[in-house]
Amino acid sequence: MNLDPSNLQNSPTLVTNKADYAPTDTVVITGTNFLPKTDYTLLISSTDPPAVNFSTSITTNEKGSFVYAYQLDGNYRPNYTVQVKDSSGTVVATTTFTDTPAPSNTQLNQWETKPSGKWITGELNSTNSDYKEGETVPFELDLGTLATSGNPYTFSVCRDYQDGAHFGYIYLQ
Repeated sequence: MNLDPSNLQNSPTLVTNKADYAPTDTVVITGTNFLPKTDYTLLISSTDPPAVNFSTSITTNEKGSFVYAYQLDGNYRPNYTVQVKDSSGTVVATTTFTDTPAPSNTQLNQWETKPSGKWITGELNSTNSDYKEGETVPFELDLGTLATSGNPYTFSVCRDYQDGAHFGYIYLQ
């Protein structure tokens, strides 16, 4: 094997392109100072529920480097560990990253129609609104103190409540 002497002077390093991610971000993992053109196992894990134990094979380039993009699945987990293992199963490099949830003051509001009309959180019902079947209910997402600079966030309004022929929205995901 043709080893580059500069790789032997430095320990293998593993970094992510950011320290903290939104739950749907893509994590870009970069490894440097590994043995050139060598197969390794990349492990990404989190014991926070629902647990993650992802594993894939990677091969370094002629300079002993690699780049791998890992798509987060949308579930909030505060702590992740990334490891690279050699063919004997020895961990040769490790790093961590975090996944920060939306702040607790982020909320989904809907427009109540009576008595005078205003944005509210909670349930729309016959005491505060007079929407008819098939009409559109306006929603507003209040981001509170969410810092959006550099961190794109997505959200879904899910219709997941049914009582007979009546359907409703009961949570923000």
